[in-house]
Amino acid sequence: MSSKLETSINEQMLRDRLAQVEEALTTTEALDGRKRALALSANDAARAWSGFASRPGYGAALARHDVALREDIVKVQAPAMAATFAAVQEFVRPLPADTCRIWGIVAGGAEAELSVIAIKPGGAALARTTVAAGGQYILDTRCTDKSVTLEIRDRADRLLLQDGAPLALREGTMIERNFLIDRCGDLVPDRPGGDSNLRKMPDVLGKPAQDAEAQIAKIGRFALRFKEMHDPADKGRVIAQDPAAGDTLAADTSIMLTLSRGPVPDTKMPDLIGKTTDAARKLLVELPFAELGLDYVDDPDNAGLVVRQDPAANTPIGADVRILLCVGQAQRMMPDVTGQTEESARQRLVPAIVDKVAISYSAKGKTPGIVIDQDPAAGKAVAPGTEVRLIVAQKSDDSPKMPDLRGLTRRNAQAVLGRQGDFKITTLTGPDAVAKGSVFAQDPAAGSALTGQVDVTIHVSTGPQDDLRLPNLVGLTEKQARDALIPRYADTMKVTTVSTDKPAGTVVGQSPKAGTTITHGDPITLEIASPDTDRGARAMPDLHGLTATQAQKALKQIGITAVTFDAAEARRRNWQVVRQQPAAGRMVETSQEVRLKFGPRT
Repeated sequence: MSSKLETSINEQMLRDRLAQVEEALTTTEALDGRKRALALSANDAARAWSGFASRPGYGAALARHDVALREDIVKVQAPAMAATFAAVQEFVRPLPADTCRIWGIVAGGAEAELSVIAIKPGGAALARTTVAAGGQYILDTRCTDKSVTLEIRDRADRLLLQDGAPLALREGTMIERNFLIDRCGDLVPDRPGGDSNLRKMPDVLGKPAQDAEAQIAKIGRFALRFKEMHDPADKGRVIAQDPAAGDTLAADTSIMLTLSRGPVPDTKMPDLIGKTTDAARKLLVELPFAELGLDYVDDPDNAGLVVRQDPAANTPIGADVRILLCVGQAQRMMPDVTGQTEESARQRLVPAIVDKVAISYSAKGKTPGIVIDQDPAAGKAVAPGTEVRLIVAQKSDDSPKMPDLRGLTRRNAQAVLGRQGDFKITTLTGPDAVAKGSVFAQDPAAGSALTGQVDVTIHVSTGPQDDLRLPNLVGLTEKQARDALIPRYADTMKVTTVSTDKPAGTVVGQSPKAGTTITHGDPITLEIASPDTDRGARAMPDLHGLTATQAQKALKQIGITAVTFDAAEARRRNWQVVRQQPAAGRMVETSQEVRLKFGPRT
């Protein structure tokens, strides 16, 4: 669960922060200039060392060093601090009369074109703004002296987050609201700020908020942030502080104080599974909560219905609780990843939308490394097996690029690579529809930069695949059968479930039958034993090699929903289930908890 951060501060406090950043920028530039001036003095002194000056090339090396240092002094700057300075200036630009500003960061929203909307009582929109690159947003609106709430929607106008706490738009204040857009199954950790070694953080636990502010003000001017949560302590008293008492503080340290909202009200989370989003929101409208987040998962059988909720039904909730609803959708929809970096686009698409993406590079883009086009387009349905291609602006370097070797003979492909540089080339052979002896696949892909110690692998065709005799798969687990079939016999297979007394998750039938002669790519269907729903116990499936989403789906089919694993490990690229508890084949109850361990794909 994530927490919402809210701070009401005046414009003068932000201007003070701006002055601190500007002073730090000037100090950094002065220090850089002084370091280079000292280096120049040392360089001049080196010329007088007669013991070395007689060596060939020594004088020339000193001259080159001298020129380089003088060029550095001319162009020395602190780009990162200058960018920070510009960002702070944007946040403190003058406000028009009778105007309020809501601003902050929306983190975790991988889709582009998110919108933040201020909603008046009654449901009408008061103002709207678009979330900029990096997640920043600034929403200026007229001061109504009334309360509004915030909603975050995606480019298709789907509600992703509803803020449960109202904002009072009073003239002369700027309100900061930061949000995290959670994903189903993801756990977004909080990241506390850094330390310093100048002043000591006082102990303000148990004090009223005003007393805590006054005590902190005695040791310096620090940026204070507040959040509230229910606690047995009296309302308004500090129940947590970050940094902790006794920690050292720098001048730019941001201090977070958590205030009590009083005891948690005795309110239970309703059961929303199977309800439409409108029906779910009607059941929640009278309940206290901090935020309502919606995410959409691929579940054609429950399109438009809530398929998972957090917290679970009958769990006590209060005004500090964030609710996440997972809503089924008929098909995976292609998000808009144009304008994102290549890496962030990959993380958004794999494995949530597809298993892999094809990347090609173009010199047309203005910013290197940014996605400039995509296929399918944003909003299009992405069926299983769909090839997703991204066009990325080529990086402006002089390194050689991987040529397109597909269709060339092995000898010609090696000759083309030889003209690009001295690379280690590995040749693999396999069946393919292209002519025998021709390249049908390569790694790295065409257009990739060939820098450093790059190993190049080319796949050479041995001709079309000969007829294959289908093996007997009955009795194997679904994963064992899949590993035996793919990719030798086919790239995909169809799986159906049947009720039987055989162990759940094992193959009980196949089409075509064992011994049938097929060619690569012919359709193959496997019948997998489903758990007997009339019995309390059922066999534990084999989850090894599956992603977190795949493992949870397999467990859901046998009625198990209590799954524990490290979400940070599960999100890591190419990590899969390497250990499970209970083991595959063991009889388990639907109420039993399953523990999963993730590790690198082997």
